[in-house]
Amino acid sequence: ELAGEKQSLTPQQPLDPRELAAQLEGAWHVESMSGVRVFHDYMPIDFQKRADLEQLVEMELAHRRHPAFAGLGRYLHWICRPA
Repeated sequence: ELAGEKQSLTPQQPLDPRELAAQLEGAWHVESMSGVRVFHDYMPIDFQKRADLEQLVEMELAHRRHPAFAGLGRYLHWICRPA
């Protein structure tokens, strides 16, 4: 189940990024893809509470576009331009 809770920013009907990429193909060029919250949401709650926020943000920013981590993001941010 990928749908988020009501009254949150998590989409109620999230899109499969593979389906979105297929729909964009030919009409749009994806210039960059970033994962948002690629580590935070996978941390146990106790670890999240103890984590240094500045270090966590630094780690998120350093890995958000890495091919091995970007797709793990709770949210995906794509910058696209017409093909």
